[in-house]
Amino acid sequence: MDWMEGVLMLGALGVLIFGFVRNDRRILLAAGLVLFLGGTVGDVVQGFEQGYRDAGR
Repeated sequence: MDWMEGVLMLGALGVLIFGFVRNDRRILLAAGLVLFLGGTVGDVVQGFEQGYRDAGR
């Protein structure tokens, strides 16, 4: 999942720069949400996988 976090972070930085250039609040909000997801997606997926495995017991 490290690659997914890296891709989301790079994408968010690109969108963030684009939002600053265009001075668009909606684009900046989207970049903030993607940055948030980029930092948490690994933990969420690991928790889901662990819960799925434990439910099968």
